Amino acid sequence: MSTEPTMTTRALPWAPPNAEDVELLPVGEWWDAISAPTPVADRALELLGGRSGAVIQDDTYGKTYWLIGIDTARS
Repeated sequence: MSTEPTMTTRALPWAPPNAEDVELLPVGEWWDAISAPTPVADRALELLGGRSGAVIQDDTYGKTYWLIGIDTARS
């Protein structure tokens, strides 16, 4: 019997349908995004833990972006 952990693949609500290749997709069609300065985002990620969704960190501009459901951001 293997002691290796097994992984189950499931569709995530923010993931675009193309899982085989990288593809540029417009925000607002598959997801929306919110941003925060990276130091603020680091603290938010620490607090959210595993409850955080997909995150993109842009070190060039010092911003972090969360991909969220369409029309779910308030302001």
